[in-house]
Amino acid sequence: MNFRAPVCKTDDGEGHEVKHYREELNSLIKSELETFTKQLNSAVDDLLTDYGTTYKKLPMILVGGGSQLHGLVEYITPKVPSETVKVVTPRSFGARNPTFTNCLGMILAHANNPSVYDENHPRFGQVTRDPIK
Repeated sequence: MNFRAPVCKTDDGEGHEVKHYREELNSLIKSELETFTKQLNSAVDDLLTDYGTTYKKLPMILVGGGSQLHGLVEYITPKVPSETVKVVTPRSFGARNPTFTNCLGMILAHANNPSVYDENHPRFGQVTRDPIK
């Protein structure tokens, strides 16, 4: 087919309309994913510097809203040292969207380490004066 429909149109700042096509969008996405995988592998290497290389083969678990990007697991799997890559979605009632993973983690951390600030538990210690000698 000879029909080429633009994906979106933008203004170049001088009043000219610039059309962006599928090929341009695909090349941008590919370059960003390559950058992402390089940074991901670098972060895993930095994290596991004090451990053996066998830990790099452990399964990689992706969480968060970005993990829902269509085709991300298939793209990342051959490019990381992990044997498998899996997306985990929370099963908590009211937070079944991966975007809420960090919020659920903070709720769990607060439940394990409660910080109590109310009238019976002051926020700072008792203020006293040292007696003059």
